[in-house]
Amino acid sequence: PVPNYFHLVQPPLHSHALVPFDIVLLLSKSWIITLIVGSMGFSLLMYPNNWVILAQFHQPSDQNGALMSVADLIGYHYVRTSMPEYVRIIERGTMR
Repeated sequence: PVPNYFHLVQPPLHSHALVPFDIVLLLSKSWIITLIVGSMGFSLLMYPNNWVILAQFHQPSDQNGALMSVADLIGYHYVRTSMPEYVRIIERGTMR
């Protein structure tokens, strides 16, 4: 089997995106400004990292003459119920 070390490698890859929080807090000394401005900097630095991971799902695919992305195909084939099972059991009011 192939060892899964992805969960040990990914956090250091994204830690550079947290630097705007520290810089804004150092310059402004205000938690409110840090939350607003630092979160914008974090999201701008985090977007390119996520794009590398999610780009494979934006590849075009031809299914039965319709051109769609792989993400659309995953959404069509992964059928989700509208209501979870445990909510149905509670609404029915029976004990198992």
